[in-house]
Amino acid sequence: DYASSPGNPYQDGEAEAQAVELNALVSSLSRGPVTPGDGIDYMNRDLIMRACDESGRLLHPSRPALNVDATFGRRAFGSSVPGPEGEVWSTWTTVHHSSWGYLFSALLQEDYTVTTLSEARRHFEANIIGRTGAS
Repeated sequence: DYASSPGNPYQDGEAEAQAVELNALVSSLSRGPVTPGDGIDYMNRDLIMRACDESGRLLHPSRPALNVDATFGRRAFGSSVPGPEGEVWSTWTTVHHSSWGYLFSALLQEDYTVTTLSEARRHFEANIIGRTGAS
């Protein structure tokens, strides 16, 4: 997807931003700053409101999304080590003593299967189930 901001003084013609939904999701999952960067008349309210509640409070996970551990073995040693060729992140959110795990993937160059024995699952179990005593 592309978003355009006609009249952008820093580029000839129309400026187009690529992958606006992906960028919005990554900003939210990272727990970093989230801010619209479009001109006032070109903001996408529906997309902006996916990152916050009606009062404007940012929605984000309890911890920043991080690459699953298998990513680093693959990047360090290449295809001889199992792991995603692309981005696979995990995180969780806890609200009122209930927790949800999230798995994010993008730019995968090949299929990657996340199983119950994956780093994402172990990460979630160690940090949520072990910490809260939930089962």
